Amino acid sequence: MVRPQSAQPLRVDGPARRPRVAIAHDWLCGYRGGEGVLDAILRALEPWADVSTLYVMFDDRRPLTPAIDRVSHTVSWLNSLPAAHRLRRWCLPLYPMGVRHLSMQLAREHARSPIDLLVSTSSAAVKGIKAPPGVPHVCYIHAPARYLWSRAGDYEQGSPLRAAGLRLLGPALRRWDAASAAHVDWFIANSTHTKAQVERCYGREARVLHPPVRTAFFTPNPAVARDETWLVVSALEPYKRVDAAIAAARQAGARLRIAG
Repeated sequence: MVRPQSAQPLRVDGPARRPRVAIAHDWLCGYRGGEGVLDAILRALEPWADVSTLYVMFDDRRPLTPAIDRVSHTVSWLNSLPAAHRLRRWCLPLYPMGVRHLSMQLAREHARSPIDLLVSTSSAAVKGIKAPPGVPHVCYIHAPARYLWSRAGDYEQGSPLRAAGLRLLGPALRRWDAASAAHVDWFIANSTHTKAQVERCYGREARVLHPPVRTAFFTPNPAVARDETWLVVSALEPYKRVDAAIAAARQAGARLRIAG
């Protein structure tokens, strides 16, 4: 079992000072499930803590939510590359350097105005950001990087160049990804499935805290007539396996609508 780095208990000097919390997120390039969780975390922190900075590898600067937009953003040097936020997946070999740059930025901020807690939300690389000595690092993890671990084969499909790159660089990137997990003191997984993946990939324990979901929104209205149309609403990513839904609809002779 890999042990997390040593961290001091969260404490605040004096009764009047609110804790200062730094947040790290993989990237801000649209609003999806991960950004919904980030927004919920920021809103949950507002009553009792001050969020100092939001650290991201890429940021396309589009407005997202009030809670996300009003926080100061610090981006890695990767964001300065031409069209980086649109081509961020092709920057995969540079992710370790981008995370290292964010760690340096965080260390400089901490030297100027100390933080009390680092919270990261990640399904890629930013969980590897290194907290300053003595600062606890809590990671809310959606999954260990799928393109390196559970869904690597899916990401190799459809692009010979991408497949060759993942086969060539994948082993080194997996070693870095596993080693960077030591920068996290406590993992919080979004599901029991992710908890099992964290244990398998990183040899670390994780607690499960399900993400916020508007269940009422997804509850069918019994007063509205239903048709036989199938609906897929998803990011069009390889691991989402929208192709499997298409194949199933064809086999069943069903009408399928895809929104993504």
